[in-house]
Amino acid sequence: MKYNLLKVCCAILAFQFLSSCDPRAKAEFDIILDPDVRGKITVVNYSANSSNFQWRLAFSDTENGSYSSNSSYGNYGVFDGDVTKFYIQENSWVEVTLEATGATQSTLSKRIHVNNIPTQVVIGNLVVTRVSLTDELGYEWDDTDGTTGSPMYEVSTEFPDLLVNNYAPANSYSASNATWDVDIVNGLPVTLVPDNEVFDNLSYSSSTDFYIELVDFDGQPGSIFAQPGKRIGMLTLDLYRLTHEQNGGSDDNYPEIYKIEEAGFDADLYLHWD
Repeated sequence: MKYNLLKVCCAILAFQFLSSCDPRAKAEFDIILDPDVRGKITVVNYSANSSNFQWRLAFSDTENGSYSSNSSYGNYGVFDGDVTKFYIQENSWVEVTLEATGATQSTLSKRIHVNNIPTQVVIGNLVVTRVSLTDELGYEWDDTDGTTGSPMYEVSTEFPDLLVNNYAPANSYSASNATWDVDIVNGLPVTLVPDNEVFDNLSYSSSTDFYIELVDFDGQPGSIFAQPGKRIGMLTLDLYRLTHEQNGGSDDNYPEIYKIEEAGFDADLYLHWD
């Protein structure tokens, strides 16, 4: 009996020793959905007996559906290291595969549900923090009583009437949301209110443009002008690609404040993501 027990103990010790000396690679990792950063998943690699690692991501609309490496779903590819971050761009199931290589090769796949991606954005205020003192031709902005000099709008002060237009560049503007007689030397920042816009079709297949055009023009409060004002600056934002394709993988995804830096003006555009 003692002999048999001794044999068992020796066998266990031998197995443990051989296991600890096993040179075969073993892929292993944890996958975590960040509760504070939308779409961010972190994988922590603790594979054994491996020196080279490759990560692959595949996506599906359902847990047991067909998974594919679709570029519309996220930042994916081959990454090295013990802690790797991925920024997913669509609500989806994500299959993460780790291929660990040492003397041998081992592969492991795990799935996680990313369900915290916003599906709509509400455009908020535009807070203008800087306006250039002259236009691109070197002329100052127009005066506030509607008179003009030669060339157009040359007679001016540093108190333009500011209007933010958030549609395609127009030939006429309503002054209902204008801010009048703005002191662009001492009176900034000033808050302008774009027309309320809610974009709820943010997807890879549907490009949604949002325009910001800052205009200086002559007139009286409440008037409508047939001719365009004098453009201070304009930019076009693709709201989907602003935070999905152009972010390059960042914890600053889905910004609540988008910084605008144009030649004619600087401003903070406030956004609310749902």
